[in-house]
Amino acid sequence: MSADDFLIKYNKKIKPRLQKFEKQRRLQAFISIFIIMSALLLMILTVAFLDFFEEYLGNFWALAPIFAFIFLMFSAVVYSYFETNFVMKLKKDIMPVFCECMGNIQWAHAAQLFSNDTTLIIQSRLLPPETDITLEDTFTGITKNGSWYKISEVVLKSNKVFIFLKFKGKNYSNTILMPKDEFQYSYKLKQIYLEDVELDKIYNIYSDDEIEARYLLNPSLMEKISNLGKTYGGNRISLSFFGNNLVIKIATGNAFEIGGLFCSVNNDYPLFHVHDEIRVVQELAEYFEN
Repeated sequence: MSADDFLIKYNKKIKPRLQKFEKQRRLQAFISIFIIMSALLLMILTVAFLDFFEEYLGNFWALAPIFAFIFLMFSAVVYSYFETNFVMKLKKDIMPVFCECMGNIQWAHAAQLFSNDTTLIIQSRLLPPETDITLEDTFTGITKNGSWYKISEVVLKSNKVFIFLKFKGKNYSNTILMPKDEFQYSYKLKQIYLEDVELDKIYNIYSDDEIEARYLLNPSLMEKISNLGKTYGGNRISLSFFGNNLVIKIATGNAFEIGGLFCSVNNDYPLFHVHDEIRVVQELAEYFEN
């Protein structure tokens, strides 16, 4: 779907639904700021005037900084609760409509990690088999020609986005591309080198079929992989072909963020950025159908 088509549907279906969240957002943002600033002010005053409190009000007031610190921690918990609760309510209301506007895709939050996902990640050899994997946002879709794709935000030490593509009628040999300084789990795969010297400076490439690897990792595909990295704000990308699958790992910060307490719902950028994050994967899936 083009950006213009999405803009029309966004203004018609999504934007009116967003408006009902603005009053709640402003109220909770104000409460959060108020209690955090009050806690900080109390902390500063108790530390600055501690001697005065002890002299005129007794030793009990020596505990005042501790109580102020507890209040500060409480204010942080309140803010975290408001933020998390607001974002989840926003996503549960908006994401289904967003997916409808994007086409044949579905969204889930903290979805169950299916055994098939774990199998694909292990088979891709982009993570060690014992990695503990949890999911946040997940999008699943099918292209017009029937190729299946899935985008999952995986929570490890830092967030990572895993992209799963499954192609009809394909049977690839195992080919892995990963950054030079990243530990590889390629086992018995042979390291190969491409004619693109600059690419070889950035990535290690392993494959059990050198001819196919050279065919797959052509300049056109690498340009699309580069676009993926730019869109997701991640400059560390790994990918693995095997069977009829392509698995891509992107090291990134939080993806698929559509708002928060300190982001007005009238700000169109977050949802348009999520549109771009989904669309760039759709374009990659369609590339393999040509």
